[in-house]
Amino acid sequence: MSLLTIAHPINAADFAHDRAKSALAGDENAAPKAKVKRRQEGTFCKGQRIRISPTPKQEDLLRRWVGSGRYLWNWALEKQNQHFDTHGKHLSTKTLSRELTELRQTPGLDWLGLVPRTALTQTFRKLDKSWSGFFDGITGKRLDSPGKPQFRAK
Repeated sequence: MSLLTIAHPINAADFAHDRAKSALAGDENAAPKAKVKRRQEGTFCKGQRIRISPTPKQEDLLRRWVGSGRYLWNWALEKQNQHFDTHGKHLSTKTLSRELTELRQTPGLDWLGLVPRTALTQTFRKLDKSWSGFFDGITGKRLDSPGKPQFRAK
């Protein structure tokens, strides 16, 4: 069995509704059962933990997808950091996706071809969102100021 955490943004009204629903259940000081973290004014990030029981074959696929995503995140972040140091901005998702086609055909990286392309390009979208958060924090568009995206370890 594995635990899977899913996080999604909610607005303040939904958060208050969940809290009121918990209070109606008999617990006045009850917080929602999910882990909640404040993101920006008026929005929260609510995470829920779900227990899954994949078969050995499904577990192998999940591990392959997660490993490929981690490899691509680190590969793309290295390229992004080099580009940021020289030009002061990050590469677009389109540019990275074009390079992914060449990367999947590289002789030593045949295993990237076993993972669906959509799962791999989603990694670039997440990295792009992370860079956007970094730049929004610098310019003041965001209340918190996250640092530059970090490399991912196993």
